[in-house]
Amino acid sequence: VEDLEGDPRWGLVRPLALAHGLRACWSWPILAAAGQPLGTFALYGRRPGAPPPALPGVVARVVHLASLAIERAQGELALKASADALERAQ
Repeated sequence: VEDLEGDPRWGLVRPLALAHGLRACWSWPILAAAGQPLGTFALYGRRPGAPPPALPGVVARVVHLASLAIERAQGELALKASADALERAQ
């Protein structure tokens, strides 16, 4: 969103965002390797407008690293849950 003040999607939270000096929000999805959504990565600007030209490339790398970290954490939690269930079953 290049200008929060006029964007209808920001209706309920607009006053809070503007009170904190936020005027723009650029958001990228964080996707798992299989394509399912894991979350979003958002950056906010204090002036209305598009993100700086170099920002999407940098954020793409950050989002990729975030997806790897999230999937690894999810895998570790699943492994622990499985080990705990196996231990309780014995």
